[in-house]
Amino acid sequence: MILFTIFIFILSIFEIKKMLKNGLKKELTVFIFLTLLTLTLGYYYISNPYRRSISNIILTFFGIEY
Repeated sequence: MILFTIFIFILSIFEIKKMLKNGLKKELTVFIFLTLLTLTLGYYYISNPYRRSISNIILTFFGIEY
């Protein structure tokens, strides 16, 4: 999990530098949100890969049988 976090963090630093250099403030907000979402979902899956998946939870919430 630590390697996953470090990898995402390093990639994010490069992207954030490019976005700030080009003046992309709104895109930076979306990028940070998606990065945090990726870290959260990655941690959720890696911590216990045998639990229900996110897609299973979403489909069950909407009552969709698969």
